[in-house]
Amino acid sequence: MAIQALCWSLYALLLLRTCEGVLELRLVDGRNPFEGRLEVRDKDIIGRQWGTVCDDRWGIKDAEVACRQLGFPGAMWAHGGGRFPHGAGRIWLSELRCDGSEANLGECAHGGWETNFCDHSQDAGVICHVPGYLGCYRDFLLPDDRVFYHEYLRTFAMTIQMCTEHCRGLGYKYAGTQRGTECFCGQDEHFARLGNRRKDRECQDQCAGDPDQICGSGYLENSNRLTLYDATMGACGGNLTETDAFIYSPGFPGNYTKHVTCTWTITVPEYHVIDLDFTMLQLSDGDVIAMEDPAAGFRTTFTGDVIPEVGVTCAETLHISFRSASSKTGRGFVMTYQALNRTTVYNESADWREACWPPKDDLLIEPHSHQDFHTNWVLIIGIAVGAGVAVLVLCVMLLAIVLTKRKQQNNRQQVVEMPDVVFENKNTALGLEARTRTRPFAHSTENVYEIPTPSPNAFYESPSSDDGSGTPPGGNEYESSLDFLQGLRESWPPPPPAHEMP
Repeated sequence: MAIQALCWSLYALLLLRTCEGVLELRLVDGRNPFEGRLEVRDKDIIGRQWGTVCDDRWGIKDAEVACRQLGFPGAMWAHGGGRFPHGAGRIWLSELRCDGSEANLGECAHGGWETNFCDHSQDAGVICHVPGYLGCYRDFLLPDDRVFYHEYLRTFAMTIQMCTEHCRGLGYKYAGTQRGTECFCGQDEHFARLGNRRKDRECQDQCAGDPDQICGSGYLENSNRLTLYDATMGACGGNLTETDAFIYSPGFPGNYTKHVTCTWTITVPEYHVIDLDFTMLQLSDGDVIAMEDPAAGFRTTFTGDVIPEVGVTCAETLHISFRSASSKTGRGFVMTYQALNRTTVYNESADWREACWPPKDDLLIEPHSHQDFHTNWVLIIGIAVGAGVAVLVLCVMLLAIVLTKRKQQNNRQQVVEMPDVVFENKNTALGLEARTRTRPFAHSTENVYEIPTPSPNAFYESPSSDDGSGTPPGGNEYESSLDFLQGLRESWPPPPPAHEMP
């Protein structure tokens, strides 16, 4: 009997042993990233594939730990098999026994790796609280004692998005749901009077308009529980000056509508940068999110349903816009940002430009970092100045060519129109005339020499000779004069002077 008890004790220790290492978790086949079939794997064992969790002993405490590990503010529901599509492959865990305080599912006791008798019809699932969920709080039932009592709304179509839109439209910061059908609004002073936050599982009433949502609690064990939400959740645009906040698609956690355009502006303190990440991205065809940094001069866009890695933009102001097409609606998106000290970010990187954008390769349009933008502007200014100087030099050269051609054309016209200037020089002793012809603007001088042919009348005429030849007296002298003049004509002109006439 003692041996049998010892065996059962050893079996219990094996059954309830704790996971070694940190488990990786993911949610699969849900309508959005906040819900789905839970799958796990041991990240310390290389090659271990994803597997499911059996729903034996699966409860809200286990779901709370899983949701917190996944980065959500808590768990709405812990579902057994059948709520989400069945998985395939290994069933790694069963008999999970979390107490709700664990930081990750690997700290919870369980029945061992792959030591179960489950099939995939028993795959465990979970619906986590959406970002914007602030917690479960206790408020009073009677109107005179209530903390959240403003702008009371009651309807059997109550949803989270209906309550947040109602309070946001009236200028309130917080929206609280209770008893599945009621909505209350409040400000910071009301939130401060609510007291300590209660356990999430104390708020378990389904919303009358959506059974997958939680709308407080009221009439049963945990009465007068108020589920509190950020009223800005689902707003279409806004100016954000907080050092950390969420940005939601319009109408979140419901679907966004067609034909909608929203713009948000994030402004962080001086000497800070913006660290931005997507928690959810499920856009329909034709719908687009655009981000623009006016200081760095970049613009990038996001589409589809693949969550990109964005990271840090070295800017103090960032514009984000969303535009939905006319075809159909989509689940939407959730982004989170925080302001980081610029010095801290730069010190953590060997090259501070690597700490900022450009983002990863899966972005549609790759932006530039602030340093790249500054360098590009210096380059652009240098190119512009150089181009301006080149154009100016070209214009001066063209003007000089035009003026030179015009001057040459005027010179040719003056040469044609102005007559030659002729200088005459007569040598009366020899009976010669010398003319010098100068062409204006032609830079040349032409010497013209004319020897007049003597006429017989220039000599006296005597009576006929005795022999009847008709030769005048002194005829030999006449012939000698003609021969002299003829020789002089042939040997003229003399050599040119040493320099030309100007």
